[in-house]
Amino acid sequence: MYGTVRLRGTRTECRLEDEYALRCRCQYKYRCRVRIGSALDARRVGRLQRLDAFARPALETLVPAAEARYWFCDRFAGHFVGAHLLGGQYNIGGLKNGISFLGSDLSKLSKRRYQGWFAGLGAAYGYAWILGKHWNLEAELGIGWIYTRYDSYPCASCGKKLEEDASHHYVGPTKAAINLVYTF
Repeated sequence: MYGTVRLRGTRTECRLEDEYALRCRCQYKYRCRVRIGSALDARRVGRLQRLDAFARPALETLVPAAEARYWFCDRFAGHFVGAHLLGGQYNIGGLKNGISFLGSDLSKLSKRRYQGWFAGLGAAYGYAWILGKHWNLEAELGIGWIYTRYDSYPCASCGKKLEEDASHHYVGPTKAAINLVYTF
């Protein structure tokens, strides 16, 4: 589900054999929100001066991943299947939503902050269309399992812990991607 937040990053895919390839990626997302106190006029002061007015992360993630792919026809074109490993760290909270999906209640992100790590694995299917000599368009869907350990806090900017070292198992979609690919 981390892909639903449009993570940016870098990916590299290299050929191992005629039909096999290995893709490695690292994605990072940091988004701030600024809360200005009622006694502060940011336009007049020109900078944030109160402690509770500093920008705080609403979403911060680091997601390294690797995927082994088998191409059915031509390498980097047509149908492929893959097996992927993923993991990373996160600090997420203050995201208003009402999503409850496959046993994961993401609506808690509206009023709580979660900080922790995750690891998982999955399987994927995709298709790549050749657009030109060096350009491809690729679509991919994956399902899998993710295990996470986290601490939870009562609000996006609070420091008091509600839960410490809690865990959660997630089974469901682990990737959905449309990629514009440059090939060398």
